Amino acid sequence: MKRSMAALVFGNAAYHDNSQLTNPVNDAVDFSARLNGYGFDVITATDCTAGEMEKQLKNFRKMLETHDIGL
Repeated sequence: MKRSMAALVFGNAAYHDNSQLTNPVNDAVDFSARLNGYGFDVITATDCTAGEMEKQLKNFRKMLETHDIGL
């Protein structure tokens, strides 16, 4: 039996104090692509504000209603 799988991946590199990390966005995009290759439906969110993160969490919770596995 094939199970439907969902994943939410965040990658934040830019912060409000002007700190900048090098790889989080690239890592998130690469990780999302790998999960997609394994059959996950993926929401990828990068450089999000707290409000945008909350919106994506709500989207993910809704997605979980129709999926068997969440990551």
